[in-house]
Amino acid sequence: MGFTYYWDVTRTTSPSSFKKLCEVAGQLHSDVEVTDTTFVVYFDDAEWIEFSNAVQGWQFCKTNRGPDDLPACAILRYAKQIYQDGIDVSCDDDTEEYLSRGDDLLKGALEQIAALKIQKALKAYYAKRTAAARIIQARWEATAYDPARPLCVSRLTKKISMCPLAH
Repeated sequence: MGFTYYWDVTRTTSPSSFKKLCEVAGQLHSDVEVTDTTFVVYFDDAEWIEFSNAVQGWQFCKTNRGPDDLPACAILRYAKQIYQDGIDVSCDDDTEEYLSRGDDLLKGALEQIAALKIQKALKAYYAKRTAAARIIQARWEATAYDPARPLCVSRLTKKISMCPLAH
């Protein structure tokens, strides 16, 4: 016996919110095709989910409660969070209770996305620091050492400055 999810987008969302939805779908399933206004998730044991950021009428996806049922459930659960009252989501079972099964998978996907963003930000931060350190080192190495102008420390300001030694 089959099992089917249904959804109807009644109003669109912002492009940035739709991009987040596409990102989550990509985290939940590996076979996702994304454009600016549409994404398609191709499941192995179920039909696909084609989701568009447009008022499109009722859509459906038959999962037959197979292995792809939970990712489909989590994607639609997140779509409901993004669109709020701009989407109606239902299924062949008690909708709210059944859709809540995807919450743990969705939470894990959102945590992974957040962790990846943090890793990317840290990598960019350390790359900038490393680049700055290389520039400072190159400038230091490019400064020729001149024994006639050794480094000395000013007693009043405690700063290192280049100054000739008074004899």
